[in-house]
Amino acid sequence: MYLEATTSVSQEVIELIRDIKLKGLEKYMPTSITFEIGYWRKANAIHGWFVKNVQKGVDDCDRYYVSSEKLQELYDNCKTVLSDISKANDLIPTTRGLFFGNYEYDEHYKDDLNKTIYIIDKIFENPDHDMWSLYYSSSW
Repeated sequence: MYLEATTSVSQEVIELIRDIKLKGLEKYMPTSITFEIGYWRKANAIHGWFVKNVQKGVDDCDRYYVSSEKLQELYDNCKTVLSDISKANDLIPTTRGLFFGNYEYDEHYKDDLNKTIYIIDKIFENPDHDMWSLYYSSSW
């Protein structure tokens, strides 16, 4: 399970690459750069949240745009559930499926929520985060 950031390459960078004169590669000039900013493994509740709230219920291992508002909503839900685990089933329930691991609201579940908070904190701490387009994807 991945959260990726994509940003456009500036014209200055494109010109710099062209100035290097890599013969035959001019047609492959990048217009954007994508890099991984979050990774989860068997965090079924987090995956289920993305499927329900970002992917409109479609669980197809495709790549989906995640708005800052949705990321903030996930962050707030994680914080709420960690302060009151009785809200877990309503806000970030475990999700059953192939390769999904544990379905209990235990320490592993809480670790997934804490990791999610950490990832989102790092994104929002960056003053340029609004220049990125964020995408969630999963692969089984």
